[in-house]
Amino acid sequence: MAISGDDWRRLPDPDPPDSPSSETSPPWGGEPLDDIRPPLNADGLATPQDAARLRHELAAWLALDVPDEPLEDLVLATYEAIANAAEHAYVDHSDAAGPIHLHARRTSDCVIITVTDEGEWRIPTGQGFRSRGLALMHLLVPDVHIGPTHTGTAVHLRMCIPTNGLA
Repeated sequence: MAISGDDWRRLPDPDPPDSPSSETSPPWGGEPLDDIRPPLNADGLATPQDAARLRHELAAWLALDVPDEPLEDLVLATYEAIANAAEHAYVDHSDAAGPIHLHARRTSDCVIITVTDEGEWRIPTGQGFRSRGLALMHLLVPDVHIGPTHTGTAVHLRMCIPTNGLA
């Protein structure tokens, strides 16, 4: 789903996550998963260089069996999550960039991606010219869950994409 022109201005404001708790997991978090290939585990720092590297690693990993359009949507939504972590999670850390973790799994019918940071949980405000990354994630990926963890923030993305019998 490509967004062009002024479409970004009409993106819906995302609903805030349920009340913060010490550990938030997505509604599908308890479902058993049978990975059809090894997951992607990649770590980086909250820097533009590492954000770009993580985006490229995810795109290469997805390209193994995900068609172009959902691949592009997943990569863009994930990059928004990484960029949000890089820009917002470590605002109070002037000494060094904090860590960002990317974990992706492929089942026979879904791709599940989690981006976590170890920064400070910030409740989304959805105000102003900016703050469109969360709305964009919700527009691109059907299942988005964002919430605090005991160490920072987690963004969980899930898109159902059957492998068409490749498993």
